[in-house]
Amino acid sequence: HARPVPDGAERVHQHRKGAGGARRRRLRLRRRGGGGRERRGVPEGAVNVPRPAPPRGLSARDGLCERSVGFVRQNQTSPGVRAPGGVSAEPCTSVIFFLAPFLSRSSHPSCAQCYVFGDLHGNLEDLHFFSDNVWRLGMSLTAGNFLFLGDYVDRGMSGLEVVAYLMVMKISMPNKVHLLRGNHETRDVNGWEEHYGIRSFISQCQRFGPEIGYRVWEETNQVFDRLPLAAVIDQEIFCVHGGIPRSVSTNRSQIEDILSVPAVAGINPPYEHERDGQQQVASDCIWSDPASEEQEKNGVDPESGFGESLRGGGAICFGNRAVTNFLSQHGFSYILRAHEAHADGVAISKGARVFTVFSTSKDHNQGCQAMGESYFPF
Repeated sequence: HARPVPDGAERVHQHRKGAGGARRRRLRLRRRGGGGRERRGVPEGAVNVPRPAPPRGLSARDGLCERSVGFVRQNQTSPGVRAPGGVSAEPCTSVIFFLAPFLSRSSHPSCAQCYVFGDLHGNLEDLHFFSDNVWRLGMSLTAGNFLFLGDYVDRGMSGLEVVAYLMVMKISMPNKVHLLRGNHETRDVNGWEEHYGIRSFISQCQRFGPEIGYRVWEETNQVFDRLPLAAVIDQEIFCVHGGIPRSVSTNRSQIEDILSVPAVAGINPPYEHERDGQQQVASDCIWSDPASEEQEKNGVDPESGFGESLRGGGAICFGNRAVTNFLSQHGFSYILRAHEAHADGVAISKGARVFTVFSTSKDHNQGCQAMGESYFPF
């Protein structure tokens, strides 16, 4: 069962295994080649968003963005705002408010397999590749669930299209499609135009003009503020974008620390209601990396298993001790995460207990070898 860990007060429910013992599941990984500034006020529209009826019959084959925007156009109640070039910006903002109710609670799907995807980074070509090879008949007619580990924008030139498509799929199949939050789903990163230039998400939103473009960027980030930080598959595989967080309380588990993060969290930068400990937990989930062999020897605390990441900026790395403690405390067997580019698309570390999947072959110099599929029996 792939279900997001909610960023609210709900707790993780433990499912009893049948008398015949735990069933052997196969996790299929699909891949192709490869503390903040000034605090923000609580956003408007955080509650009481009307829930629409889910659309039916959406296909994920050709024309991904066109179909996504077409669905929103059919459901919007106000006239579209026309931007230069005749493109309407209203569908982009409408889908954001349609999506909000589906992110406020967890789902409990039941299936025999789950497709897990790593970073996409605005790569519409690879998303087309997945639609042609993974869900050829559409997600709704494909057995299993779909879990995306975050980093949907920046670097690639089609961040808006990738986000629009995934949001519509989430609205259409809320119990089948699951979206986690990555470090690029924060304003400090996807608004860093000085660093990413025209490949930044905020720059790509400017196609609608400065005023409407900023509105699209901000309201999309309001959706990102509500994305869950982690998911659990079959009560055995912990899924997250970056990695496991450091404990911030002696009388709570790390999962309980994750659940204590507000349901609406800016992270980088934080809102006024986010406490320092909550921001640290959320930042660790979206920013941390497995420690390298050299870091294991010299840079990791032998007791906690955590150390300073090579990324800098306050990010941390987690070593063998941290992985062992986390898995044993919560009864998990594996950690599945994204966040790092690998030429083979998948990397295994920490005694084959940590799996890294990266799902874009562009914009990270990974080359044509970064494509294909791997199957891992869990």
